[in-house]
Amino acid sequence: MLIKKVTLKNFRQYREEQTIEFAVDKEKNVTMVYGEMGCGKSNLFSAINWCLYGESGSVENESEIINKATLSEAIDEDSVETVVKVEFSHDGKSYHCIRTLKAKNVCVSRDKYGNERFTYFPETESQFLGIIQGTGEVSRVEDADKTINSILPSQMRKYFFFDGEKIDELSKPGHEEEVKKGIKAVLQLHIIERAIRHLKDVCKDYDAALEKYSKGELRVLYGQRSEINSEIDDLEEKQSRLQNEHSEAKKLISEYDDRLLELSEVNDQVEQRDKLEIRLKDLNSESEEIELKMKKETTKAFIVLSEKIRKKTHEIVSQKRQRGEIPTGIRETFLQDLLEERICICGRRIESGSSEETAIKRRLSHVTPGELENLMIELPGKLDFLSAEAGRIVNGLKTLHSEKIKVRDEMDGTMEDLQRIHESLKGAETENISKLELKRDEAVGRLGGIKPEITKTSGDIDKKERELKKIDEKIERAEINEKRGKKLKKKGDIAEKSRNILKKINAEFVQEMRKEIQEYSQDIFGSLLWKSSQFKDVSISDKFELEVLDRWGKPARRELSAGERQCFSLAFILAMSKATEAESPFIMDTPFARISEVPLRNISEKLPNLTKQLVLLVTNKEFPVEYSNDIKPRVGRVYKLHFNDATGCTTIEEGEL
Repeated sequence: MLIKKVTLKNFRQYREEQTIEFAVDKEKNVTMVYGEMGCGKSNLFSAINWCLYGESGSVENESEIINKATLSEAIDEDSVETVVKVEFSHDGKSYHCIRTLKAKNVCVSRDKYGNERFTYFPETESQFLGIIQGTGEVSRVEDADKTINSILPSQMRKYFFFDGEKIDELSKPGHEEEVKKGIKAVLQLHIIERAIRHLKDVCKDYDAALEKYSKGELRVLYGQRSEINSEIDDLEEKQSRLQNEHSEAKKLISEYDDRLLELSEVNDQVEQRDKLEIRLKDLNSESEEIELKMKKETTKAFIVLSEKIRKKTHEIVSQKRQRGEIPTGIRETFLQDLLEERICICGRRIESGSSEETAIKRRLSHVTPGELENLMIELPGKLDFLSAEAGRIVNGLKTLHSEKIKVRDEMDGTMEDLQRIHESLKGAETENISKLELKRDEAVGRLGGIKPEITKTSGDIDKKERELKKIDEKIERAEINEKRGKKLKKKGDIAEKSRNILKKINAEFVQEMRKEIQEYSQDIFGSLLWKSSQFKDVSISDKFELEVLDRWGKPARRELSAGERQCFSLAFILAMSKATEAESPFIMDTPFARISEVPLRNISEKLPNLTKQLVLLVTNKEFPVEYSNDIKPRVGRVYKLHFNDATGCTTIEEGEL
């Protein structure tokens, strides 16, 4: 989708008909819309959303949509009309979408503060979507919502039409589910997930039918399978709810931290707590790593415990060496060769049944077999190696134990420091600080309670799936004699196999795209920042946690400034767009408010190359004229919004950089 033109009539502060034509040229794909705060940049953004999807975002209700000046003149008249028209192209076709809201019985009243309030009854709201033919004629598209959502799905749009001031929320703790949903939305994986859900319902229907038409043990097995499947559904629903609660708790903690950071008297303490929490997380990881190493070493403990056996074996072998039994002196293979060739080394023939043959065979019976003799010869060296290995294991476990104690001591000290900060903030004389800290503590407690529940529920799901697998194996071995039952089972098996294949494809594709988006994010983030040497890598974990790693490979997301977080989130969104290879517009409202000079220059230079179409709704302050040279070669259209204090309305005028 590329947006060509937007026309507004009586939408919010845009009175009468106002038009903006957007740049769509490959070389000049940037449209700049300048306007001061309150001029209507966000409402231009809202108008596009309302026209295409029927949702205006920042506009709370329909009474806020219609232009107030028009409403004031329409009192006692028949009706007023708000219209937004969006013209766009997609896959070589041109479309125009028109949404209209008509209202009647307009009246004005005043609230208790003396402010005017307009009330009216919405008469009709309609949407028209048409395809513009080569002849210029327009043919109506019957299912407008379905067509628009097939071009740019509603759940995808917030990653292409977004508020720059809120963009950094993606990189904050507690937004993992949003990151995951974002990837799935942009890649349109809901189609596969819907198919998986549908096949699951189909499998349940077949199970119910098979239970009905089966007899004896088989009927019981199908009943058990249905019951276990229902239990798994309940557990997965519980897991989803717990994960949402987990994310919400993390969001709350992050919000309380941000609010505390705004208070200068506790700013240092909050920053210190941030560092301590990062350190505590690192120490937990170190402790877990040490425990894994200790477990690995203890699996070889039999070497240490077999010391007495090794010593005894070594003693026996040494005695045999002293008696000359090892080595034997004459090798088994030498005597066997004499018997096969029938010629002694002196040249005498060895006849069958002769005394010479008897003597060689007698000697051969007393000789240790070659392989065993070799083993006996090598055994002392191997026993010495095991003794050395036993010493290494003991010393290694002692070292790991010392490291664990050291890490545990530091963890205890870190937790004490965190507790001191908590007590200090909780007991602060400023009531606001104390309340925020108590609310944060409540959220931390909630988070701590949810984590073990998530782990337990995950374990319960695994257990039930193992039970289900055993039931399936029993069903597979059972015979179905009834013809209808055989047919149902065959269909059920096909549905189940299809569902499992789709689940596997979906999971593998999500992980593959996660890695691809991670690589793209790294490249884009590095190109936007001025401290590219400080932040070396971008990581999107298996749990969809966005993280930045510093030059030492340590998590550094919390060290990012507000502007750097914006760059980080922007890099992620651009990476998702690149991964889809979709032709989509990027409409950014107030995108650069917190970004400093160097990243802003980098964004100005790089961003037009990373999108098919770029629309920037900015103020002169956040994107001053001196930075325009970096983006000027790619700018195709420039508009300025002028707000009239006398009328409360905004006009759109085309201009230049």
